[in-house]
Amino acid sequence: MTPTLTPTPSITPSHTPTPTPTPIKNIWIGPIHGDWNGSPGFWSKNSIPDATDEVVIPGISNLTILTGTTAVCKKIDVQYGAVFDVQAGAILSVKFP
Repeated sequence: MTPTLTPTPSITPSHTPTPTPTPIKNIWIGPIHGDWNGSPGFWSKNSIPDATDEVVIPGISNLTILTGTTAVCKKIDVQYGAVFDVQAGAILSVKFP
């Protein structure tokens, strides 16, 4: 006698959760001594950071925000060994929610 197999009903979720995207960080890749607003090409995203960017200043960098200029980002990670200078009259605005 051959056994009879009864299929098990499958469970289908009503929706598939959407993963939260990992932000792409904007990393300083410019010269060791540089100006935050010097050139978009000094940044890994090829753009000067804005209020949506998570910024990373690597440990070998000496980065300056010059007098009379403004720098903006969402978050900033100044790594061990980096020199980060916000000159008198310059503004650094970190827009972390």
